[in-house]
Amino acid sequence: MECFCERKETYELKVEEDVGADPIWCNQCGCNLEIGPISNTLTNELIEWVNRYGEWID
Repeated sequence: MECFCERKETYELKVEEDVGADPIWCNQCGCNLEIGPISNTLTNELIEWVNRYGEWID
C-alpha cells in the first residue's frame, strides 16, 4: 500500500476508526490509506464498523 513513508509503501498497518476517513492507516507515517485491495467481505465489515463508530457521535 502506498503512503508517505520514505519507502513509499508500508506493510505495517493500523486499523483505527475516524469519522470521514477510511479505517486503514500507515503505522509508520500516519497516512490514511484507501480500503483495498482486500476481500469484499472484509471491506463490508470495516465499513459497518466505521458506521457504528459514528452513531455515538451524532
